[in-house]
Amino acid sequence: MAITKETNPHPKVVTPASPGPAAAGHSETNRQIRGSSLLVVGRLMSVLLACVTQIITVHYLTKSQYGAFEYALSVVAVGETFITFGMDRTVARFIPMYQELGDRPRLLGTLLMSVCTVISLGCASTLVYYGVHSWVSHTLIHDQTAAALLLIMVLLAPMQRDVVKEHPTGPPQAAPKPAAP
Repeated sequence: MAITKETNPHPKVVTPASPGPAAAGHSETNRQIRGSSLLVVGRLMSVLLACVTQIITVHYLTKSQYGAFEYALSVVAVGETFITFGMDRTVARFIPMYQELGDRPRLLGTLLMSVCTVISLGCASTLVYYGVHSWVSHTLIHDQTAAALLLIMVLLAPMQRDVVKEHPTGPPQAAPKPAAP
């Protein structure tokens, strides 16, 4: 006698209980804490790296070399404000908004416009400084090392945003306004 097993064409599907709203809120909280702790760790590493870089720079440069470096860095800090043309704030505002909306063409357009603006203004500032380099090195800056260093730093100005912001002698950052009661 053969034993046959009956098969049910519509088996009952057992699904695990879906997490309730409390569990979903708990996982969202964990995700937020994990994300913010990564930001804090990244910021801490950035500040420590800037501090170590500053100590090494001071240790290995002579007084005149360090003065030339600081001069070039301060000129770049001022020039960087004009070179970025506010695109750093544009990216920080619009990219998350367009990403949330799923508007990929506007997201890519914002990125492309920001990158092209910064690169073109950076190249224009480099060409302007290169054009007046000999006049600047003869009238304003009497140290040829400082003049050459300034030319290099102006070329790197679009990429200097984080270095200048972290630098202790960089431009002062505006203090946040107190919240209205």
